[in-house]
Amino acid sequence: MFAILEHLFDTIAGHGILLLNSWECLMEEQIYTVSEIARRLKVKEKTVRNWIHSGDLVAIYLGKEYRIRESSLQDFIRRREQQRNEGPPT
Repeated sequence: MFAILEHLFDTIAGHGILLLNSWECLMEEQIYTVSEIARRLKVKEKTVRNWIHSGDLVAIYLGKEYRIRESSLQDFIRRREQQRNEGPPT
């Protein structure tokens, strides 16, 4: 499986899903599952998956499940806060 991961590096257009080129990339920072993110942000798992599929939240597709890096989660939260602070266009 590791050999396959080493050869898979691409972003699937429009989905925000990152396929890693090496297993070591996963070990550099905290990684969360969709359910962990949902619990942490107090939303449904479907909401997290919708964010991933829309490209708002970047996820790693590993095996049959998504994984979200801590840095991707922080970027997502930062962007959402900026949008909220900017308010609707006038």
